[in-house]
Parts: sequence; C-alpha cells; structure tokens
Amino acid sequence: NERRKWIHCFSEVTAVMFVAALSEYDQMLFEENSTNRMQEALVLFEEICKNEYFTESAIILFLNKTDLFEEKLPNNPIAQTKMWEDYTGGDDVKAGQEDFLQHFLERKGDPRRMVYPHFTNATSTTNIQHVFNACKDIILDRNINESG
Repeated sequence: NERRKWIHCFSEVTAVMFVAALSEYDQMLFEENSTNRMQEALVLFEEICKNEYFTESAIILFLNKTDLFEEKLPNNPIAQTKMWEDYTGGDDVKAGQEDFLQHFLERKGDPRRMVYPHFTNATSTTNIQHVFNACKDIILDRNINESG
C-alpha cells in the first residue's frame, strides 16, 4: 500500500485537512469502476482518523462542491444510488449534506476526537475566506494550547 510508505512522515501534524466532493455520491472511481467515490472517501477518512500518526491532530473536514451537489440533487436523487438506497431526505440539499456529514462522523473512531466540518464551494470567495479563517483559528488555538 502506497500510503503506508509515507504516512510516518506526518507524525507531528497539527491538523489534517480532508476534502471530499459532495457531488460525487453517485460516481465511481476512474481507476476502479466498481467503487463509489463517496464510499472511497469515507474509507480513507476512517483510515486517517484511526491512524496512530494522527491521534493528536485536528481533523478539518471539507465537504466540497456544495454548488454542484445542489444542482445535481433534483435530477440524481441520492436514494437512487445503490450505495445510498436507505437515504430518506429526498432532494432536500441540507438533509443530504447533513446525512453525508453523519456518515463521516460515524467513522472518526474515538468519540472524543474533534472533527471540524465545513460545507464548501471553492468558487465562492466569501465561503472560502470564512473557512480559511476558521481553519487558521483552529490551528492557532491548538498551537497555543500545546505550547502552554
């Protein structure tokens, strides 16, 4: 596994920024056409959260492409995707966002682990500036607390 070769290089990371595209809930990986992209993101997120090198790191979760998710949802209902057949929120964008957020939070492992989620749209400068400021605050706060 390629990840295992380099993961030890991150043993003193303050924060991990994990980005997953909300709009890819119904798409398959390019390199493996039988694996759902959101499912793969969830598996990777769980691996990172449970990895010994990141036990003290803040996890900042970006659920990105909210604009594309909102645009796609009415024509591609989440529940019509094999992986998400149990979804009951219809085409409610907020319900869909919260449902996927819960899927990620369920995989964080230790219930005490802090995950800082953000719904993002990279084309919105206002949204990205707000998220950047929040991330900066999280990292600075952790550094101040660690230094005493």
